[in-house]
Amino acid sequence: MPYSQVAQIREAAQRIASRCPQMRVEESILCRIAMLLGRDLVSRLNELIAPAGLAELEYRLLLILFSHGGSASPGELCGLLTQSPANLTRISNLLTARGLVTRAPHPEDRRRLVVSITPAGEKLVRDLMPCLTAGLGALFDDFTAEDRQRFLDYLLRLMRALDEVPRSTHAEQV
Repeated sequence: MPYSQVAQIREAAQRIASRCPQMRVEESILCRIAMLLGRDLVSRLNELIAPAGLAELEYRLLLILFSHGGSASPGELCGLLTQSPANLTRISNLLTARGLVTRAPHPEDRRRLVVSITPAGEKLVRDLMPCLTAGLGALFDDFTAEDRQRFLDYLLRLMRALDEVPRSTHAEQV
């Protein structure tokens, strides 16, 4: 989203609020911008990892395995990736076909599976890290360390509120 679209978002929110006075304009603008930022950050990450033939979820799976000492159960991965078992199977099938992960029975409980990153997968993560660090880190060059910490604190507060504030049942009444 080009920054120039922020004015359009503000204007649209104001127009809606003029017709629906109960609308909370600032919060609506914040939510819209947060959603667009999330989309655009994923898009930027996809641009950076595209030369390696990866998509964002595939890369995140590799990173999670890398950060967990190389292996995790499908159940753990579904939770950490916030993905369904079916989608995790699809992603791990793609990475298995490329030789970046393996799936095998758990050594102590053969009923369970373990997904593990291969040496080639680890090498790919290590090879991508400088490009990602530079490409994504540059987005924060205009922020001081204090700004970054404050921004993180605000995002975490918003995440906590999203978890703690009860879901509205108003939509069900309409």
